[in-house]
Amino acid sequence: TEKLTLFFAATAFYFVAIIIGAIVLLFVTMSVSDYLSQFLKPYYVYLIIAAFYLLVFVAVYLMKNVLFLNPIARFVSKIMLNPPVNDLSNDETK
Repeated sequence: TEKLTLFFAATAFYFVAIIIGAIVLLFVTMSVSDYLSQFLKPYYVYLIIAAFYLLVFVAVYLMKNVLFLNPIARFVSKIMLNPPVNDLSNDETK
């Protein structure tokens, strides 16, 4: 149960971190588009931002093994394969 607890705690943490990161990214995108719309027409600004996100998506997709699959596999195997550490100091004194 300790391993399952660690797994669910890490999953919940990363889920919350992704949600907060998406909200921050939304506000940064709105700020950048508002700033760039002072110099360019709005549809050019939206095309530039969409192209940037497309480039980021392609880069993340090409590096998916390094960024996602390998770290998740390492994390799960570390949790599942390592035995739990027991505190034996109390048992030896009895």
